[in-house]
Amino acid sequence: MIKIYGMKSCPDCADILHQISGSDRYQMIDIGEDVRYMHAFIDLRDQDPAFDEIRGTGKIGIPAFIREDGTVTLDAEAVGLCRPLHFQTEPHRIYAEVDGTCVAEITFFQQPDGTYVIDHTFADASLKGRGIGTRLVELADAYIKEQGSQWTATCPFAEHWRQRHQ
Repeated sequence: MIKIYGMKSCPDCADILHQISGSDRYQMIDIGEDVRYMHAFIDLRDQDPAFDEIRGTGKIGIPAFIREDGTVTLDAEAVGLCRPLHFQTEPHRIYAEVDGTCVAEITFFQQPDGTYVIDHTFADASLKGRGIGTRLVELADAYIKEQGSQWTATCPFAEHWRQRHQ
C-alpha cells in the first residue's frame, strides 16, 4: 500500500484524495488530523533526501508518497496518479494548464448590476472522473464571493452545482 502524507485543506492533496477515492492501493494520512501524524511527517521531511529540493524554501512538501518499499517521492505520477493541477485566477476565468496547454477552464463575466454569470466550463477528456468541473465551479464561487457578489449561470454544469449548493 502506498501511503500519502497530505492535508484535506491542501488543494493538491484534495485532488490526489479524489483520485484515490475507492482504491485500496493508497492510504491518505491527513497530517492536520492528529499531531502524531504531523510529527511523523516532519521527521520524514527533515531526514529523507526526497525533500532536499524543498527544504528551506518554505514549502511543506505535501502531498508526499511513501512507496511499499519505503522510498519517498513527491511525484504523483511516480506512484500511478496524475499530477495535481494548479489553477490560475484571472478577472474573468479560472484555468489550469499542463505543459502550456489549457486543460481545464471556467469563464464568467460581470453584468452591469454587479452579479456574475458563469457561461462556460471545460475539462479535457483526460481529466474525466477527477472532479475537475466541480473544483472549477467551487473556485469560481469562492472568487465571486470574495468580490462581494453573487452569480447565476448559463452553463448547465455550473447551474446544476449552484442549485445543489446555494
